[in-house]
Amino acid sequence: MNRPNMIPCASCGVRNNILSRQQEKEFTCYNCGEDLQKAIEKYDKLNKTFDEKSEHSSSPERIDAPTLNQEKYPALRTISGIYNFLAWIMGLGALVAVFYGMSLLDRYGTKEFGIAIIMISLIGGFIGVVSLLAISEGIRLFVNIAKDVNKLKRNRHQ
Repeated sequence: MNRPNMIPCASCGVRNNILSRQQEKEFTCYNCGEDLQKAIEKYDKLNKTFDEKSEHSSSPERIDAPTLNQEKYPALRTISGIYNFLAWIMGLGALVAVFYGMSLLDRYGTKEFGIAIIMISLIGGFIGVVSLLAISEGIRLFVNIAKDVNKLKRNRHQ
């Protein structure tokens, strides 16, 4: 429990700095000479009962931080999964286009068209798959960074 530097005297009410007197083990009021130990104990007792009450209260403004097991940012994780799924679909589409272009190579008059389809699907498919996977991993990376920062912040305050 954190105690403030200034504690009011139980007799006269004058605030006394207890940190400066703690080294000398002198806990008397500089105004009236009364023992400040009673005021310190009274302050600690009041704060202890206040802390116990606040722990058991269910006030609406008290929000518990999510634990490490709970998933934070579920929408971003879903979007990342969608980008990952789209990357796989694009890769399969490019593969189908390559096979279609290869089938056009044996036909008369469609050889140039088949080569163009193969080249476009290989280059476009590669760029599209890599881009979508990079976006998906970037979203996951930022979510993990936020999770790690929250964990560090929680460990720092404990």
